[in-house]
Amino acid sequence: MKKVIHGLMFLVFSISSFAQCGIFQSYIVLTEDNGPSLDYAGGINAENANLVFPNYDFESPSSLYLKGAKLKTWQTNGGSCNVDSGELSYKVYKSNTDPSSVAFQNIALSLDETIPSGTSLDKIFQDTSQNIDLMALMTTPGNWKIEVYWRGIVDFGNGGNDLFDSNFGNNHIAQLDIVILPVDLTSFSARIKTNSVNIDWTTATESNSDYFNVERSFDGSEFEVLGQKKAQGNSMENVNYSFLDESPINGINYYRLRQVDIDGSFRFSEIIPIEYSTGNNQFDIYPVPANGEISFASKIPCKLIIYNPSGQIVYDQTCNAGENSIDLYSLTSGLYFYTVYKATDFSEIGKGKIILE
Repeated sequence: MKKVIHGLMFLVFSISSFAQCGIFQSYIVLTEDNGPSLDYAGGINAENANLVFPNYDFESPSSLYLKGAKLKTWQTNGGSCNVDSGELSYKVYKSNTDPSSVAFQNIALSLDETIPSGTSLDKIFQDTSQNIDLMALMTTPGNWKIEVYWRGIVDFGNGGNDLFDSNFGNNHIAQLDIVILPVDLTSFSARIKTNSVNIDWTTATESNSDYFNVERSFDGSEFEVLGQKKAQGNSMENVNYSFLDESPINGINYYRLRQVDIDGSFRFSEIIPIEYSTGNNQFDIYPVPANGEISFASKIPCKLIIYNPSGQIVYDQTCNAGENSIDLYSLTSGLYFYTVYKATDFSEIGKGKIILE
């Protein structure tokens, strides 16, 4: 199931430390779409302050992995507080779910480096060897949160370890806001049938989906609506759709879907091109694009009429069966349209476009 990151916001509460040790930097390490691992900071040197970090746009990834975390601590040299190790806790839950009903999962962070710093001693704890698929934990469309927080484990010399998250997990917290799009489009294709093109698509999930508009273009830029298909609405299973274009042009047809939700919001699919020959292959025009001259090959005598974008006839000629050379050097570069008729009864057998360079 493809899920989409809508945004990432850290809500950070930096710590008020114990007298002789504390956390001063914290990071989680994420990998998007199996790309490079990136560190996301959870707050630096801010006492008792609520920090809001900017949103991070993940450009609609299909996956997001938690690789682990990094934690930087300090302690006073010669003091009774010694930071032994670190820990990252995380959980994933839907926004309308009580967070307390979901248990945290923990990742141990081992000591990586010790750095003397004046009268204090800084330590770095980390583990970035994890590969936790966060997206796989979100099983239905909607708004989700990933909550993480960092803890230090300290020894005060009393023979036992104490959690050092300052105020029992209320500090150094980060929340990641995730949105799973209502429709997960898993396939979109077009195939040629007799005198038509069949457009097929499949969704894996749908939530509050209203309808699909099937749109076509002759140039890949300007689209027209061919028809509409009612959407399933809400589904967690594969749903197959099909639409028949009964009047494709001769040449390349470009298709896309506009998926519209119940609230009126919409998004487009990818654009797919398909080359179609009309009239049961009774004729062919090539090359496309052309440079002043085209070849018109037909099985029967035909009448070829070419129009400019304003609908004015710029070429009108009856062609013999076989191959014909058409001189269009007098025309300016650009897009033209044509219609082919049988020479015997003037019935239409095909139409399309010509691009002159």
